[in-house]
Amino acid sequence: MKERFLASPVAVCLGVATCALLAAPLFAADGTKGKLTVGGTPVAMTYTYAYFDKTFNEGKDAVVVVLTDAPLPADAVQSSYARNKLVEAGQLSYVELMVSPEKQEIHYEVQDKHFGMMMQPSGDDSDHVLEVKTLDGKTIAGHARTVSAQKSLDDVPYSYDITFSAEIAPAKQN
Repeated sequence: MKERFLASPVAVCLGVATCALLAAPLFAADGTKGKLTVGGTPVAMTYTYAYFDKTFNEGKDAVVVVLTDAPLPADAVQSSYARNKLVEAGQLSYVELMVSPEKQEIHYEVQDKHFGMMMQPSGDDSDHVLEVKTLDGKTIAGHARTVSAQKSLDDVPYSYDITFSAEIAPAKQN
């Protein structure tokens, strides 16, 4: 008579959960390479999140790309408020880009603990370059960089140079 090995349901659940937790950050990190330097301190940017948003593009689909140095909890991916709480706690630095369907940068924002929370660099100037290589409705890939070192309103120098790719998630439903 053959003996069968049966794993307990708890062991199976723990194994599946562990694999899922380990795989999620690795998946987000696959297509991200570069750095954000703020106040002379470089930070490796290793995660990219992207989602559709109609809020700031006159009701048209724009893609928001969030480039980070740490994995984001699910509730922070599409919430700048939740991300900024992590920045305030010194747990996150990020560059956010809003991209039009025509592959043009509409807006950028840089968040890091070295900036005063009311003085975060943001805007849409030509010193911030976005080269979108892929934007097909499912994925986005490209290269974002500053032309030269920039300064925040508090005169904190910063720059970034990041290559990225990510699947685009649907917009958050309110």
